[in-house]
Amino acid sequence: SPSDETQGRSSFDAQSSSANTNDLRGKILRIHPEPDGTYTIPDGNLFPKGEEKTRGEIYVMGNRNPYRISVDKKTGWLYWGEVGPDAANDNETRGPRGYDELNQAKAPGFFGWPYFVGNNYAYGEYDFDNKMVGAKHDPSKPINNSPNNTGKLELPAVSPPFIYYPYAESPDFPMMKTGGRNAMAGPVYYSEDFKGQGAAFPDYLDGKVIIYDWMRNWIRLLTLDSEGKIMDIEPFMDKTSFNNIIDMEFGPDGKLYLLEYGTKWFGENMDARLVRIDYNKDNRAPIAKLIADRVSGAVPFKVNFSAKETIDPDGDKVTYELIIGDQTLKSTDGSFDFTFDKPGIFRSKIMVSDGKGGNSSFELPIVAGNEPPKVSITVVGNQTYYFPGSSVNYTVEVSDKEDGSTTDGKIAADKVFVAMNFMAQGFDSAAIASGHQKPAHPGKLLIAESDCKSCHLLNVKSAGPSYQDIAKKYAKDTRAIEMLSDKVINGGSGNWGNTAMAAHPQIKKADASTMVEYILSLANESETKSLALSGIARFEPAPKEGVNLQSAYIVSAFYDDNSVGLAPSLPGSAALMLKAPVLSGSSMSDISAGITFFDAPDGSKILMNIAHGNSATIRNVDLTNVKSMDAMVVELASQTKGGQVEIYLDSKSGKKLGTIDFTKSPKIPVQAGVDIRPGRITFDVLTGKHDIVLVFVNPKANAEDKLYMFSRLVLGN
Repeated sequence: SPSDETQGRSSFDAQSSSANTNDLRGKILRIHPEPDGTYTIPDGNLFPKGEEKTRGEIYVMGNRNPYRISVDKKTGWLYWGEVGPDAANDNETRGPRGYDELNQAKAPGFFGWPYFVGNNYAYGEYDFDNKMVGAKHDPSKPINNSPNNTGKLELPAVSPPFIYYPYAESPDFPMMKTGGRNAMAGPVYYSEDFKGQGAAFPDYLDGKVIIYDWMRNWIRLLTLDSEGKIMDIEPFMDKTSFNNIIDMEFGPDGKLYLLEYGTKWFGENMDARLVRIDYNKDNRAPIAKLIADRVSGAVPFKVNFSAKETIDPDGDKVTYELIIGDQTLKSTDGSFDFTFDKPGIFRSKIMVSDGKGGNSSFELPIVAGNEPPKVSITVVGNQTYYFPGSSVNYTVEVSDKEDGSTTDGKIAADKVFVAMNFMAQGFDSAAIASGHQKPAHPGKLLIAESDCKSCHLLNVKSAGPSYQDIAKKYAKDTRAIEMLSDKVINGGSGNWGNTAMAAHPQIKKADASTMVEYILSLANESETKSLALSGIARFEPAPKEGVNLQSAYIVSAFYDDNSVGLAPSLPGSAALMLKAPVLSGSSMSDISAGITFFDAPDGSKILMNIAHGNSATIRNVDLTNVKSMDAMVVELASQTKGGQVEIYLDSKSGKKLGTIDFTKSPKIPVQAGVDIRPGRITFDVLTGKHDIVLVFVNPKANAEDKLYMFSRLVLGN
């Protein structure tokens, strides 16, 4: 409990704020804004206007971190999420573990912080000077006798919480799940507000309170009785993956709007988004999906198609038809085999039906007559990690059935684009995986099917300008896609001389836009200088603040082969990702019972609640050229003791690489009461992949005082 009454530390005493009747911090206020920019205080707040040592604006007090308040417009009841403290376990003398709360205030009240948390579980009074624990606080008569209190001594009796849950599973509210937590309150729905709106939510949700959790990514519906007591808690869209919901509101159309923050803290999240959820009261159509084991190849070639990833939201039985050219194949399980024996572009189309009027389709282009190129990247040394300040030798090779290879000299080096990029924050491992066929850009296929090649070539002027020249001219024009797609359809002249461009009214606007998108994408390719097919990749030294866990170097190579008759040119690519040599709790398995995780802002997981003799294993780590390991722990002055970590190779009985004694490491202050301690071991250089076993040691640590919080292990060469 942050109730530090030590002189000079009033900012660490929530009795001066949350529990202070004469302070607006740690409160939810109820006021009435006036037209002139001032506000008045309505009747019915926690304290009468003008009462000594109080602030009349206060409606609710005793808040730690109230998040996303919501008011039921019919009842006037207030709801909010209360983000709680981080303690993972109860302490018999000091007090309870941390809880998040979802609270309901039907009337003004005091909700307990910093004296109570969860189901009004009491903290003990604590003397921070003498490290002495006193009596537990009394929820029926809480007293604020802090020297930092400027308000009343006797506080209102503590109001009961509505919903509360810890990191672990809650026996009282098991539907809240487990893990990191950040409770939030959403709106209360009334269907009468949205009469005549076709996609408004149904009457079933009338009067239900929506709650959600930013960390756990769930949404729940609360059904209450007339007195506001919980009758039922039920999941809502439980099979949908959300990306950290941070706010929600019903729009005037009766649809639910969500803001999703994205998966990384303090990052430029590409998955941050505004989402609208519509209610479909009728039969939902299946969602068609078609994949193939090969999307291009020299004829004849056999392709296995699968539509098994098709989903019917209502669970209806689905039938499948695959249309290729003038042939239609039927299947009951979504599997098809087809052999292409003629060159060309074939738009394979899957049609799915649920038998109740719900139909959908999905199209997958197949290029027959051209075998795609194969691109490979190899490095000498460690295949998984980069080491700041060092370098690695790389080699790129390309082979193509029709074109030859870089090895025999038939594919010139300047036809292969090689790049190395540093990703400072975030990367997609799935997108980097190589060795799979990659389909040609859909715009490129549309161009190949049209008569565009009669007048335009990739990088050479013909009757019309080259695609690369078009890309350079319009790369920065925000209107280019709209303007050029119209020109593809309608034709025209004047921009590139007197030669007129023929009209193509048969091309759909969406297809024309896709074609233009591909052409404009060529601007980046022509302006970026390629690396050699082989060479040395150098890694910048680590910044002063250390190696970023989320960073990576990506070595990538691209080659577009030559077209073969009716089959257009095809892309080949490979990418090799070398990750930061940082191993956090998210990399660990076989973790001792009782250890919990804390999600750090940098995306790592910090091990908490570590006891003497606990261990954790990091599996299958590439240790080639590794000859040192740096570890870092976090110590909380009032909660953890220092200790050691022993590091073994492959098992506890394996080779001992060394011991880091954090009691002898220098303290690096982060904030008051929080220190970081670094440590290092060195050893003979290693090779190959191994398991790393960490054993945490400190016989002086007990059930109340755990070891440090283990932050990360960094490999070095």
